[in-house]
Amino acid sequence: SEYKNQQGFDIWFDQIQITNQDTAMTTTSIVEPFPEGSLSIFPNPVKHQLQIISQSEDPLQFELWDALGRLLVEGEIHRRKRLNMQKLAPGIYLIKIRDRNRYQSIRRIWKE
Repeated sequence: SEYKNQQGFDIWFDQIQITNQDTAMTTTSIVEPFPEGSLSIFPNPVKHQLQIISQSEDPLQFELWDALGRLLVEGEIHRRKRLNMQKLAPGIYLIKIRDRNRYQSIRRIWKE
C-alpha cells in the first residue's frame, strides 16, 4: 500500500503483518514471499475454478477474502487445491496463503 506524508514523499509498505492488536503495544513482523516458482495460482482472471499448486511438502493455509474484508473460505492446501469460484459475484478477491514458518503470499484475484 502507498502513503504520502506531509512533505509529499511516497512511503511504500509491503509484506507487513500487524499482530497483537488487543494489547497496548502493537508489534510488527515481516514475512517473506514464497520462493520463486514454489507457488502457482491460476487462471487470473478466473471464471470457474481457481487452481493453486504448491511445491511444498508441508500443507499450506489459505484464506479467500472479498473486497469488503469478509472471509469467504479458508482451508489447507496439500500440493494442489481447486477452489470453485462459479457462485461468486464478478469482482476482486484476495487470497492469502501462508506456511507454518515465514512465507506468505497475498494475491488479487479477478473473478469474471
